[in-house]
Amino acid sequence: MRIAVLPKVNPLGLEKKIRYLPEIGDMNRAYPPSVENTPADRLGAEIINLMERYKIARLIDLHEARTFHRMDPSSLGQTLLFADNSISAILAMDAVDAVNKGISDGVKKFVLVGHPIPASSAWYAEKVFEIAAFTVETSPRQPLEDRVEQHLAMVHALLSAGGWLEQ
Repeated sequence: MRIAVLPKVNPLGLEKKIRYLPEIGDMNRAYPPSVENTPADRLGAEIINLMERYKIARLIDLHEARTFHRMDPSSLGQTLLFADNSISAILAMDAVDAVNKGISDGVKKFVLVGHPIPASSAWYAEKVFEIAAFTVETSPRQPLEDRVEQHLAMVHALLSAGGWLEQ
């Protein structure tokens, strides 16, 4: 097994705390790239090339939404979106159960909310490669250390549930 990590794919968006930037495009919706050929589209094309080159078997995309989904259902904070296939659903249920055991505050517990958003990397991976794919969303209304811990816990749970890591 080989794991590839692409950190901070949208550093300017992270810095400005906004997904879409007119001069760059929308890195979260660049799969497949649009005909506009923005910097986001070009980077999306490179990421797709990596997916193809490494013949990915699973994709986990880490994000942050503006607030907790349990407080505001229009926000995806503390959610797990999973590809529209049975293996993704099973892994997602197992992972959410495992991660939520370590979260005492009910508002901060993860919720399964459905399938990846069209044109996201997880959506593309499922549609094109027919693999298990996920988008993990935390909320920036909690300390950075907690968000990092939750992202790592969810990645570990998703990989462990599929038998890729020892429990």
